[in-house]
Amino acid sequence: MVVPTEGELKYRSAMLAKIPMHLRSPWMTFEYRHEYALIKNTMPTSEPIGRGADFKAGIGALVKAVRPHKVVVVINLFFHSMGRAVASNMRPSESGCVCVRDQPMTVADCESILVRIPTSDAVEAYSLVKHAFAEKRRELEAHRAHRVCFIRLGLDLTLARLEIAEKRMRVVLEHMPGFPGPSEE
Repeated sequence: MVVPTEGELKYRSAMLAKIPMHLRSPWMTFEYRHEYALIKNTMPTSEPIGRGADFKAGIGALVKAVRPHKVVVVINLFFHSMGRAVASNMRPSESGCVCVRDQPMTVADCESILVRIPTSDAVEAYSLVKHAFAEKRRELEAHRAHRVCFIRLGLDLTLARLEIAEKRMRVVLEHMPGFPGPSEE
């Protein structure tokens, strides 16, 4: 499902709940996909990724509707813009390689991160998110030693925006149904 409104999410959850269990595959997994641009006009935005209580209620309704099957929330988060347009506005064929050395990366690789959050296990979800951001940081840091590299030029800003994205993702995790609530940080 791709970014439904709260009403659509509740409607789809109700429709899914009506599917008899014997018609569902035991290996079925439902995905709630969401794309979010953390930057608007090259500056970070303060808008929340998930919409707090509404987000939690919508995902909770989906989890309840498809039980015992799993729900995975997939968030494609655009955290940085390397040029005029964010890679989300580009077709995949236009997102060419920026650096082909040690750790080849495309424009989309430098500007976004894809995070998959299983709703069935909070510990696993926090671990997967932490690993995804650590891996993205490692991929970007590999370009620091390059003498001539387009990624290296804006690396500090890219890493700073990645840090903002990670903090926002922790807030999303705190609003997942069944997960620990807001932390006292």
